[in-house]
Amino acid sequence: MHPEHTLPVEYDLVAVQTGHYHFVKTSDAAMWANPRISHLTKRMQEAFAQKDQRTAVAARVHFAQSVFAPERTAPLMRNRLAQLVPQLQVKGVMAGSVKSAPDS
Repeated sequence: MHPEHTLPVEYDLVAVQTGHYHFVKTSDAAMWANPRISHLTKRMQEAFAQKDQRTAVAARVHFAQSVFAPERTAPLMRNRLAQLVPQLQVKGVMAGSVKSAPDS
């Protein structure tokens, strides 16, 4: 995160416990950034008090939402994947990567 685009908050890293997320296994070293409430409160008060900063951040948020919106990025990713799949098939990377389920 960049301070020009966000309001960073101090945090403590805490271990993610097994079962909190479907992708966390016991052998994982997954961590979560737990915000420090006192600093979060201070940042929110600063943001509220500084109208110019709020307006500037809001403009950047609008820009980011329009540029990175799924409606815009999904077709770009789909087109790029459409370009890559034939290349990977030629190289044999995708050969046999999808296996059908055995007949029951």
